[in-house]
Amino acid sequence: MTINLSDLNAQNREDKIAVIDKIREQKSIPSLDALINHLQEETDRAIKEKIVLVLDELLPKAGADCIGSMIRSEDAFTRNCAVEALKKADDTIVPILGKLSVDSDRDVRKFAIDALTTRDTPEVRSILRDRFEDSDPNVVYTAVEYMGFLKDVESITSIERIAINAENNPMLFCSCLEALARIGTSSCNMDLMTYCKKVGENSLFRYSILKYMGSCASYEIVESHILDLQGQSGEVFAKEIIDTMEAVCQRVPDLRIRPKLKEVLKRLIFSVETGENRYELAKLLADNLDVEETRAAARLDLKSNDAMVVLAAIEILNEYGQRSDIIAMEKLAEETDSDEILEAIGDAVEEIGDRIS
Repeated sequence: MTINLSDLNAQNREDKIAVIDKIREQKSIPSLDALINHLQEETDRAIKEKIVLVLDELLPKAGADCIGSMIRSEDAFTRNCAVEALKKADDTIVPILGKLSVDSDRDVRKFAIDALTTRDTPEVRSILRDRFEDSDPNVVYTAVEYMGFLKDVESITSIERIAINAENNPMLFCSCLEALARIGTSSCNMDLMTYCKKVGENSLFRYSILKYMGSCASYEIVESHILDLQGQSGEVFAKEIIDTMEAVCQRVPDLRIRPKLKEVLKRLIFSVETGENRYELAKLLADNLDVEETRAAARLDLKSNDAMVVLAAIEILNEYGQRSDIIAMEKLAEETDSDEILEAIGDAVEEIGDRIS
C-alpha cells in the first residue's frame, strides 16, 4: 500500500493519523526522515506522541545518517525522543551508536554515549573507553561515570590519568575519583594521592577524595586526611568521614583506630543529622574500640524524641545489648505507638536473649 507522506501536512487530523499508522504497519524506514521532520513542526500533542511511538519502534532499524539527523535537530523534544528510542533499542543498535560516538558534532557524540549507558557488552565498553580521549569534557565525564558503575577494571589506569589532568574541571575530577572508588583498586595511585592532597582544601573535592581514599588508601593516609579535615570543617562531612572509615575497616581486618582519630569520631557522632548515620558511627567505634561507651550512648538514645535515633539505639543494643537492656526496651514497647520501633524491639530482645542464654 502506497504511503502518501504529504498527508502528514493535511488539515484533517484523521489523515495525519492514518499515514502515521501506515508507516508503522509497513515498517517504512524510508519514511522516517519525513516523519522526523514533521515531528519538529507538529503542534498537536497527541499526534506528536503517536509519532514518538513509531520512532521508538522503527528508529533503531534506521541508519546512522537518519538517527544522526534526529539527534542534530534544533528541537529539544525531537533530540530527546531520539535518545530515548535508542536507549530502548536492543544491542543491534550498538554499532550505529559507536559510529555516532565519533561524530564531528560533540552534541551527537554526547547523545550517542548517553544512549549507550543502558547496556553492557564488550563492544559498549570498548566504545566508552575510546571516549576517554574525547575533546569534549562532557563526553569524557559520561563515559567515566558509566564505566565506574560497570566496575570496569580495564579503565582504572586511564581514569587515574584523566583525574590527574582534570584540574580545570572539578566535575570531571570528582567523577573520576568516585568511579575509581566504585571499581575498587588493590592500592591507590600515589601520583593521584599526591594530587588529592594538593587540592584537598577545596571543599568541592572533599567528598570525592574521601570516597576514593576509603576504597584503597592505607589507614595512615586516611587518618591524616581526616585529622586535617576535621580541623577545618569536619562536621560538614561527618557522614562522608563515617563512610570512609567503614570502608577502611572492611578492607583492613582487625584494624585498631588510634586514640586521636577515635576522639574525632566520637565528637562527630553528635553532629550527624540522622539516626542511621549515628548508628553507623557508633557501630564502627564499638567494633574497633570501646563497646561499653557505645552501649551507654545507645541507652541514652532510647529516651530520644527522634524516632530515627531511637531505632538506631535499638539496632546498637541488638548487637551489643545486655540483659538489663531487654527490660528497658520492653518498657519502651509499652510506651510507643510506632510499629517500626515495636518490630525493632522484638528483634533486639530475641537477639539479646539468644546471645546471653
